[in-house]
Amino acid sequence: MKINQYILAITLLMLVSTVYGQQEGNNTLYKDQMNIVNPAYAGAGNTTSLVMASRSQWQGVQNAPETQLLIASTPFSNNSGIGISLMSDKIFVEKQTAIYVDYSYKLKLQENLDLYLGLKAGGTFLNVDVTSLETYSYDFDPNLIDSKQFNPNMGAGAYLKGEKYFVSLSAPRLLNTERLKNKEGMVTKSTDKVHTYLSGGYDVSLSDKATLKPSFMVRKVIGAPVSTDFTLTVDYLKKVEFGGAYRTGGTYSGIAVFRALQWMEFGYAYETVSNNTISNVSNGTHEFFLKFLIEKK
Repeated sequence: MKINQYILAITLLMLVSTVYGQQEGNNTLYKDQMNIVNPAYAGAGNTTSLVMASRSQWQGVQNAPETQLLIASTPFSNNSGIGISLMSDKIFVEKQTAIYVDYSYKLKLQENLDLYLGLKAGGTFLNVDVTSLETYSYDFDPNLIDSKQFNPNMGAGAYLKGEKYFVSLSAPRLLNTERLKNKEGMVTKSTDKVHTYLSGGYDVSLSDKATLKPSFMVRKVIGAPVSTDFTLTVDYLKKVEFGGAYRTGGTYSGIAVFRALQWMEFGYAYETVSNNTISNVSNGTHEFFLKFLIEKK
């Protein structure tokens, strides 16, 4: 019944307001969306890029999380890069729209080894719209109050890029900000905690046509279990890349990336979980990106 679904969703939101947990999203195709978590990727690799991405989580579950991303970055001098990232994240009655500007600076360590340092600044618009809830009483419920606010923030990151490997460390939002406030004894407080991301990968040449690409992404926030993605793909002729991923906690993904043109890439991932509570009511999670590339001469 609908009323039971709403009661369950509201209960979960109330619990989240008093328990610390993973508050930022998990992306299976993280290697192609790294600007969201690390500003040091802005203009890295001497490449101008535009990425559009979408993630629809737990298909078949009403009011499940949905995320859309738009990322643009470019080098603007020999050692500097700039970028902008927009993210729209919606779950149930809560919608967050984040916009950030990135700056990176490259340090040449060796001929084939560069260190990029980055800063991120911007903020998040939070909108909680309770008017979409179905109620069964004409009386005003003081717990159902719309909320709109803007939370400024900043972040930092480092990106080490070698000829065949990379290492990334970042904290995209360094300030602890409150989403809602505690008013007249009602528990409506939710504090965003600092998330730390550690990622890395190494390219292993299998032949002159195929390359094995193992990588990982670790996400850490105080009060929640560490989340780690282990990804393994094979690149064939730099035209198609396919493989899979495992996220701790029992999440499995299939990945495919196509490069039909030198300046365009398309990637898709299908994600499923071993948790029967979710898998019995969900048709899985779909994630894709479309990337346009311009290499600077």
